[in-house]
Amino acid sequence: MNTATLELRLKALHLPGFLTHYAALAEQAGRAGWDPVHYLDELVALEAEERGEQRIARLLRAARLPRDKTLATLDSARFTGRTQPDPSLATRGVSGGGHERVPLWQSRYRQDPHHGGVGV
Repeated sequence: MNTATLELRLKALHLPGFLTHYAALAEQAGRAGWDPVHYLDELVALEAEERGEQRIARLLRAARLPRDKTLATLDSARFTGRTQPDPSLATRGVSGGGHERVPLWQSRYRQDPHHGGVGV
């Protein structure tokens, strides 16, 4: 197989990292005496690393966050009221003055015998 055919196949298989690095890495492998599995492992690692970097870049573009937005600049005080569960929603009074623990989603509703138990 010649170089042109290999490059066409790598393009068809959507392996841009292989296409970019296979020749230089093959020379390095030849000089270092790598076995074929070691060469292939290094090539796959480079492809995976590039794909990971491209994925992060794509997700950041899609998020449309300002460039200077980081976790360090996040004002977490804005979110404490929303993220802290309301203790009154986690319990429901029962006869005798005690409280029964119920799931948060269920505690917002009252029991309604006409709607199979849980209703608005």
